Amino acid sequence: MRRVKRLVSRRGTGARGKTKESYGCRFTLSIKKEFNMNKLLILILFFVFVCSMLGCVTVNIVRDTPKVSPPEQMKEAPIKEDTSGKYSASQKIQASKYETELQKGLDLLGRKQYGESIECFKALAIRHPEETKVQYYIALAYDESGDAREALLGYKGFVDIQTGDEVLVRKSRSRIRALKGGIADGLINAASVLAENHEYGGSLKRLEEAYDLKPSSALSRKIVELYDRHSLCSIAWKMSSLSDSLSEKSVSIVPFTNLAREETTEGSAVAMELKNELINMKKLEVYVRDDASVRAILKEIEFGSSGAIDEKSRKELGKLVSTGAIITGRIGYVADTFKINGWMINVETGKIIASKSVSVLGWNIADTDKYADFNVKVWMDRKEYRIGDPVMINVQTNKDCFVTLLNVRSNGEIWELFPNNYNQNNFIKANTRHTIPSSNDNFQLTVVAPSGQDYIKAIATSIPITREQISQVLAEDNSILVASADIVRQRGKSTFRSVSPSEMRGLHEILMRGVGTFPVQNGSHSYNNSGSIGYDTQFEFAVSTWSFVTKR
Repeated sequence: MRRVKRLVSRRGTGARGKTKESYGCRFTLSIKKEFNMNKLLILILFFVFVCSMLGCVTVNIVRDTPKVSPPEQMKEAPIKEDTSGKYSASQKIQASKYETELQKGLDLLGRKQYGESIECFKALAIRHPEETKVQYYIALAYDESGDAREALLGYKGFVDIQTGDEVLVRKSRSRIRALKGGIADGLINAASVLAENHEYGGSLKRLEEAYDLKPSSALSRKIVELYDRHSLCSIAWKMSSLSDSLSEKSVSIVPFTNLAREETTEGSAVAMELKNELINMKKLEVYVRDDASVRAILKEIEFGSSGAIDEKSRKELGKLVSTGAIITGRIGYVADTFKINGWMINVETGKIIASKSVSVLGWNIADTDKYADFNVKVWMDRKEYRIGDPVMINVQTNKDCFVTLLNVRSNGEIWELFPNNYNQNNFIKANTRHTIPSSNDNFQLTVVAPSGQDYIKAIATSIPITREQISQVLAEDNSILVASADIVRQRGKSTFRSVSPSEMRGLHEILMRGVGTFPVQNGSHSYNNSGSIGYDTQFEFAVSTWSFVTKR
């Protein structure tokens, strides 16, 4: 009680007691604030500790992060996380410059300043050869500028680099197909204009350029058809132009023969086409003589050094033919090129007044470059043989494949030597010398007449190619020089079958452009690089040729 009273009395005092009370309150508040700050500091330290344990960004990590201004940050190229310390700060700056220069080229391209954009991209490609994407933009700039040929080369070069950018590779391949078709169409139109003016040399050259582009199969067949027609037109035009020396302005056309002087379906087709072209030129009266008596005389004709037939043959022709001249010729392989040789003979004098030789497009199967990824080599033990000599043919490839051996003979005939009726298995292993016939084969190869220059052509393919597939191609070919597919399907009964020139063109077409999806046949298969069996429309092939001389 006494204490309480004392306190009460103090509260009731004047200014002095009030001052004591005031000081006491201030002291009490400061102690409470200090206590609360300690609590807050403990909470902050605890929060930082928890954050560091959970992997949050700490003060030290933030300090190590370089500050980048917003404009530079937008221009900098996205760089993969560097876990090995491969990229330095200077390299990151260079990547940023590359992106800036690339964008500059794209801006120029967007403003249709094609020349400047091409130069910009080319300079960028020199400074940054590792950036293969620049090659695509160079091709794109040429494409946008209308330079189709340079664009085609650029897109091909980009695809050949085999970059990992599948989107741009697909776009490039699509443009390659379109550009090939566009360039080929332009060359076809130019060839047609030249042909209308009877400038057949230039016309054939344009068509060869179009065919070498390897456009679509449909366009390729159109090119081949035009080439055949313009080739025969060039023969007809020359003979018509040189017919002024004829007293009788008329000609008889006799079906052409092969180099062995035998009748062929192609030879008859050539004669009929020549007849049509000469009629359209309206300078000569044209007749077709296909009787046996005339063919028999022409089969025995030999031209002397003067370029004239012998007197006996001339007189016999004069009795059988009432026209001023006879047109005939021979067709067939000369080396590995299919040729048409035509002559116009003056019946009155027996002299050749006009001659013309043309090569036919799409028949020659050229040898593969020796530096190609897929290669085949064919050889024999010597370069000269006599009729009756046995021969052995050696073949070696650098990949597992299927091999076909053809003999292009001096008389223009073509024989398939391997596979044959005695050995149908033409699959061979890589990097191993294979001899045909082998010691296990029950057949042999022997040189036969006629004498002259012969060729062995080895064709290696990553899949087996059948005669049915060849006939499938020929069935779609409208060329005047293609035999029917039914003829090609007929299998010879001899050990070594004869191959028609048309079939050679079908094989050439398959090798160069394929035939779509190959039918799976019982007992046939292909061997791919992974060691598994399968079929693929994209197959590889290689060709090699060996020449030798046959003597009596």
